[in-house]
Amino acid sequence: EMRLSKILGFADTDIGKLGKLYLEEENTIKGIKSKINTIFSPKTSSEDLNDEFLQIKECLKDAPYIEKFEDFKSYIEEKTGLNGSSLIESLRFALTGAKTSPDLTDIYPLIKNYIREIVK
Repeated sequence: EMRLSKILGFADTDIGKLGKLYLEEENTIKGIKSKINTIFSPKTSSEDLNDEFLQIKECLKDAPYIEKFEDFKSYIEEKTGLNGSSLIESLRFALTGAKTSPDLTDIYPLIKNYIREIVK
């Protein structure tokens, strides 16, 4: 995982694990690197859920460190009033820059230390 992380341009085993999650969608290092780079790239809008995305992005700028995904999701629900599919779809875009991705419950533990950097 550390070796994959370094190939992807990082030095964190969690990023290597994240890269492995994307093996179901991508079968090349270039494809996986593109997915990881998208996660860490600035995201400005979501076509379908722009208002929700902006609410989540603003909420996460000041969010405390939260260990578990369910607590993280509850925090966002409480702060934004969003729930259901609009919450999950907007959160997925805010965290991954994509409309589809591996399950957020699998991704979150690997990126939770980078949330502020991801939503910049």
